[in-house]
Amino acid sequence: MKTLTITLHNTDNCGSSLQAFALQHYLLKNGIENQIIDYVPAYTKNNARPFRSFMRNLVFFKDYRKKEKKFSNFISKYLILTTKKWTSYEDLKANPPIADCYITGSDQLWNTMYSCGNDPAFYLFFTNRTKIAYAISMGRDKIPLKNIDLIKKYANDFKWISFREQSSVFQLCSTLNCDLDYVCDPVLLNPIKDYDCI
Repeated sequence: MKTLTITLHNTDNCGSSLQAFALQHYLLKNGIENQIIDYVPAYTKNNARPFRSFMRNLVFFKDYRKKEKKFSNFISKYLILTTKKWTSYEDLKANPPIADCYITGSDQLWNTMYSCGNDPAFYLFFTNRTKIAYAISMGRDKIPLKNIDLIKKYANDFKWISFREQSSVFQLCSTLNCDLDYVCDPVLLNPIKDYDCI
């Protein structure tokens, strides 16, 4: 079975990089073919604050370049990405990669306080094939109605959805037409020895 995962894999955030590695590593280790969709919209590089990011990078140029190189090396060494790269939802929808099953997660991909939570790509809205969400985090105990409405709009055709917070399962169980579960972060799916090598 071929699976494709979409997540925040190419940011300057250690948690995002590690969860991307962990989920893919777990799938591959269990005989499930997987690639991460190389989806990198502009807002992932400037945290949706272009001026602030520009100033920070200007002031801390050397440190920023050093950090950027470390993340780039991690991605090329430990993540298996699609050969094509997408930078916008429109491009992804017009020319989507093909798989038997699509996975979104983990991270705060559906939290509308961040740009990714408003991006249909992270709800797998570009495909009609089998979709699942693993360990999505809403990042807060109470999900605002606007956020719930967006999840209903984009994620109502999922086969299975799981959250990292039990409160999200309780709030969304009567809203979505699929099975919902409370699961651990993908980093906890693998034993410590699997991280020693990286």
